[in-house]
Parts: sequence; structure tokens; C-alpha cells
Amino acid sequence: MSITWIVSANRTLASIYQSNGIGQKWTLLKSIDHPEGKLKNSEMTSDVGGRNNTAAGQGSRPAVLWSTSPHEADANLFARIIGKELAEGRTHQRYDRFVLVAPPEFLGKLRESLDARVHEKILETIAKDYSGLSMEEIREKVNGIVLV
Repeated sequence: MSITWIVSANRTLASIYQSNGIGQKWTLLKSIDHPEGKLKNSEMTSDVGGRNNTAAGQGSRPAVLWSTSPHEADANLFARIIGKELAEGRTHQRYDRFVLVAPPEFLGKLRESLDARVHEKILETIAKDYSGLSMEEIREKVNGIVLV
């Protein structure tokens, strides 16, 4: 019997389900709520330094230029939290393989957050946002792609 985890996530919520075999009922193992993913950049930062005049004295530019927006940095942080859960599960041999389901822009962040050993356990990735669906609805959609 092969244990498969199904991870359905977006920037604000991750759910980890377990399947103990094809045709078996799924179990919700963990739900991770991340309400910060709903915030706007302006809500994620404290008083940014405003605007500065340009050296030529004409116009102005932002006082702080982000290489990564606060929103993107927060999404990367949440992806690392999920990646840590998957690494811990692999270390403790709680699953044999897993399916990763997330919207395309977040799926890339999740894949980047996984270490090589966890990456080897990926059975399938699905670039869809199913996090608003019930467990049975997710199961129906995922089973249409890969039997778990």
C-alpha cells in the first residue's frame, strides 16, 4: 500500500490530504491558513520613506525600490512553510509520494521551496487553484488526472 499526500495550496491556504490507496477515502491531515496572503503591498509595509527628488532635480522616484515586492516575499515565505511540512513528512516517512496542486504563479514558488529529496517524491503537479473546493471536489478533479 502506497501513501500519497495531496497538497492543495494557494497564497492564503494550504490543505494536506492523505490517500492510503486508489479508491480509498482521503483524510485531511493539516490545514494551514495564511491570511497575510490576502494583504496588498501597502498593507504589508510600515511607513515607506515616501519619494525622493532625482539628482537632476526634475520629478521624483520612490525612496525605496523593492527587488521583490512584500506580496511576493510573503508568498515565498508561505511556500517555504509548506515545503518544510513536506520535508518533515518525508523525513518521518509519512508518505511515499505526493501530488502538488496550486495556481501556476504559486506552484513555481512551491517547487522552488522543495529540497532535492522531497522533489523526488513528486508524483504529479497540477497548475490549478482547487483550494476553495471541498475535499470530495478536489478528489474528483485530481483523480481525473492521476489515480490516488
